Amino acid sequence: MEYVVIGNSAAGVNAIEAIRKADEKGRIVNIADEPYLPYSRPLLSYLVAGKVDEERIYIRPKTFYRDHRVEPILGDEVVEVDSKKQWVVLKSGKKIYYDRLLVATGRKPVKLPIPGLEGEGVYPLTSLDHARGILSCLPDTKEVLVIGSGLIGLKSAEALRIRGLDVTVVEIAERIMPFATDARASEFLQHVMEENGIKFHLRTSVDEIERVNGKIVGARLSNGERIPCQLVILAAGLRPVFNFLKGTEARVNIGVIVD
Repeated sequence: MEYVVIGNSAAGVNAIEAIRKADEKGRIVNIADEPYLPYSRPLLSYLVAGKVDEERIYIRPKTFYRDHRVEPILGDEVVEVDSKKQWVVLKSGKKIYYDRLLVATGRKPVKLPIPGLEGEGVYPLTSLDHARGILSCLPDTKEVLVIGSGLIGLKSAEALRIRGLDVTVVEIAERIMPFATDARASEFLQHVMEENGIKFHLRTSVDEIERVNGKIVGARLSNGERIPCQLVILAAGLRPVFNFLKGTEARVNIGVIVD
């Protein structure tokens, strides 16, 4: 049996372990678009805060692939799945045959049509490269704007406040974490974060990121205010990654529909 697992975060890694436990002889290929061994994305904010180093974020030993007899293809992206011929096509041009295919690609940050957002100094926080980029900006940063107040946005705000930066969170909804908590919990959480020096603008969006010679200098908000900042964290939501399933019989909505 030939197994292909796309994605090497928590779901993909646990699936590999379960497959190998059930089938000791089958071939397992693990494909991931990042060139890294499996690591914990929830720990990225702790890496930015300086609470852990990079060695602590990996969720399996360096021998994981060898121990489970897995062929890793890291740093290469799946661009197409041919479900009739049963192979996946990679950006590099490689084609990998499968009998069973598991899609565990997770989600990517939503891009916003905000003038000035494209360019240096703007990062989500959903990958190790994002965390490294944020850390590289810290020596020249005093003020940070976080767009979005979901879990990633708030953990980013917390991490950068721990670093001693002036942090402002902008949220278009009427309260923080609007899809994850009730009103009372949102109010309590906001109060605690404000006591720790984080500022909030609710019912507000970002109209423009201001730049001078390519460098971020501030942001204009929909309420007419201007926020000085040198770094922007984009945390306004995530979208599922399954564009490579287009043209297959896979059923998709906001994710892949399964039995």
